[in-house]
Amino acid sequence: MTTWFGKATIAGAAALMLAGLTATAQGFLGPNPSRSGTGRLIQVKGKIVCTACYLQDVRQAQPNKYQTRLYQVVSEQGQLVIEIESVSNPVWFDYHLVPRIWFRGDAEQLQKLNAPENLTKEVSISAFLTSPYTFDVREVTLQQ
Repeated sequence: MTTWFGKATIAGAAALMLAGLTATAQGFLGPNPSRSGTGRLIQVKGKIVCTACYLQDVRQAQPNKYQTRLYQVVSEQGQLVIEIESVSNPVWFDYHLVPRIWFRGDAEQLQKLNAPENLTKEVSISAFLTSPYTFDVREVTLQQ
């Protein structure tokens, strides 16, 4: 009886220890900014470089002006190139290796980005990051 009880106690302790290690390991999966079922709120600040244009054209036209953080943005309203100056979660840049992102959301908000009168204006975009490459835009604010 003592032998059986001793083995059961050791097995139970091992199971609890393994469960604890598994839960701890899941807590250290990394700071992936897009890991969530509904997305994470993110603030992006930058300038619209051009609308209805391509990223490679901007880089060829002015290769020394834009070194990094230029992104091709595609949405239902068209495409544009944005120079991103800051992101509320800078870890996003570590995971975002392709300079192409998709914006989706309210047409009125997205139209602000494509309006010709807003070229080179400072823009602040509040969005939910639903994947590393998809932003569900909630609000676009233009700085005068």
